[in-house]
Amino acid sequence: MAKQKSKKKNRPEKISDSILMENIKIAVVEGNYRKMPHAQDRGIERKILKTEFEHVLKTGRRAKKHDQFKEIYKQWNYAIEGRTLDDRSIRVAVSFDEDGLLIITLIDLDLQEEDLYEKEERN
Repeated sequence: MAKQKSKKKNRPEKISDSILMENIKIAVVEGNYRKMPHAQDRGIERKILKTEFEHVLKTGRRAKKHDQFKEIYKQWNYAIEGRTLDDRSIRVAVSFDEDGLLIITLIDLDLQEEDLYEKEERN
C-alpha cells in the first residue's frame, strides 16, 4: 500500500524569526509594503493608524502560534505582536509575495479581549 504524502510536506519552510523581523523592518523603514484591502478595512474599523502598525512591525515580536499557512496562496502569514506608543496591544498579520511585504490584517488585541469579556457577561 502506497503512503500518502502529508499536506504539510508540500508547504514552504517558515522564515526564521531573525530573518523575518529584519525583512519586515527594512520594508517598513523603506515604505516598501502593500496594505491589502482587508487590512485597510480592519484598520478603519479598529481605528489602527499607519504609525501604530508600523511601530509594532518595527519593535514587536513574532507570535508563532498565530502564524497560518494559506493553502490558496501557498504562503505563510506571519503574526507580529507588539504595543503602540499609547500602549495598545496590536497584532499584524503579514506575508510576502514577489514584490515584497504584504499587510494582511490588523487586530486590536485589547478590543478583542473586551469583546470576549462582554460576550461572557451576556451569557
